[in-house]
Amino acid sequence: MKRFKSIIALVILVSLCLCACETEGEQLGAEAVKKVAPPFSIMDVSGNTISLNALRGKVVLINFFATWCGPCRAEIPDFVRLYKKYNPQGLEIIGLSLDQGNPRMLHRFLAQYHVQYPIALATKDIIYKYGGVSAIPMTVVIDQGGMIDQRIVGLRSGKEFEKIVVRLLKRL
Repeated sequence: MKRFKSIIALVILVSLCLCACETEGEQLGAEAVKKVAPPFSIMDVSGNTISLNALRGKVVLINFFATWCGPCRAEIPDFVRLYKKYNPQGLEIIGLSLDQGNPRMLHRFLAQYHVQYPIALATKDIIYKYGGVSAIPMTVVIDQGGMIDQRIVGLRSGKEFEKIVVRLLKRL
């Protein structure tokens, strides 16, 4: 029974990933939220604590992803580039992986994609606090005041994320 539940969970996650794919130029929506980002504290895969409260004053992108999700994989290099370019100016990116199972696979993925920003395994509590994950990739954009600027569901280009980051960093 436990194996059956795991298989069903995997099928649901794969379906969510497939739903987030761009089709013929269509994109899933971004919704403006404008509410306080729920605080959380979590251990990343390197053993460091990530605390959203500690990031107040910075622009934060929380990216819900999975290593097996094609659109998620497509976004990662853009996030790596944005992190390198804008982290010194106040950008933080937190990757929250929906992967389950072998942590070594996640470490290999992070090395392959040269991910330098913190990555943790998403918890049910954090997923719930952020309104659930209807599809991946999903990115929550938080401004310097700790307010959710928007939730972006689906694949976006690096240029689109860069426009958002630059707009929010200019508020400093």
